[in-house]
Amino acid sequence: MKPSQAVALHNVWVSMWARCTKPETKSFPAYGGRGIKVCDRWRDFDLFAEDMGPRPAGDYQIDRVDNDGDYEPDNCRWATRHQQSRNRRSTLMITLMGRTQCAKDWAAEFGLKEHTFRARIRRGWRPGSAGEKPAVRRSGVARSRAITANGETLHLAEWARRLGCNPAAILYRLQSGMSEHDAVTLPIPERPNSKLTLEQARLIRAAYPERSSLALAADYGVSKKTILNVVHERIFRE
Repeated sequence: MKPSQAVALHNVWVSMWARCTKPETKSFPAYGGRGIKVCDRWRDFDLFAEDMGPRPAGDYQIDRVDNDGDYEPDNCRWATRHQQSRNRRSTLMITLMGRTQCAKDWAAEFGLKEHTFRARIRRGWRPGSAGEKPAVRRSGVARSRAITANGETLHLAEWARRLGCNPAAILYRLQSGMSEHDAVTLPIPERPNSKLTLEQARLIRAAYPERSSLALAADYGVSKKTILNVVHERIFRE
C-alpha cells in the first residue's frame, strides 16, 4: 500500500471510531448513539487495513451493508455516495418478483418518475400496481382530458356527466387499464343511494389503504374527498 493510501485509510479508521465512541462527535447520535459499534478485530488498524484493503480512488466511503449492523468485516464495503444514498435507513426498499431494491430504482425500471411511484405507494397502491399501471393526470387537467369514442370527442368531465357518474369513476377505469372507449361508454352500475351509510363507512375504513381513495370513490359513487373524510373520521365518527 502506498503511503498516501495508508494515510487516507487511517483517516477513515479514525473517523469510524470517533462516530461510534465519542459523544462530542457531531455524527455520534446516528452511530454510537444508536448502539453501532466497531468490532474488536478492528481495534487494530493493521487488521482493519488487511480486511478492507486500500480505499479505491474516487468518491468512495466505507459503508455498512446493514445500516443497523456494526462495523465489521462481513458488514462493510467501499461504496460511492450514489450507492450509499440507496442504502440509508430512510430509503424506501421494496421487494417485488423476488428482488429487493429502492423505490428510485424500481421507478426507473418501470419507466416512471420516482415521485410518481412513491406517491402511489403512499396512497396505498400495491408496489406491482404502482409500477405497472399507466399514469393518469388528476385534478382540472384530468377532467379536461379529451377522449374520443364512437366518433365523438368530449372532455372527461363531460363524459362523466353523460354517464351520470363522478369523474373519479372514469379515472379509476383508465387507471385500471380499461380502454378510453370502454371507460366512457360502458354504463356505471347504478346505486340505489349515493349517500353513504355507517356500515359503508366502516367497510371503506377497512378497505383503505389496500384499496386507494380513488378506487373507493368509484366503488361508492362519491368524491375522493368524501372517502378521505370517512377514512380520517371527519364524518361518521364512532
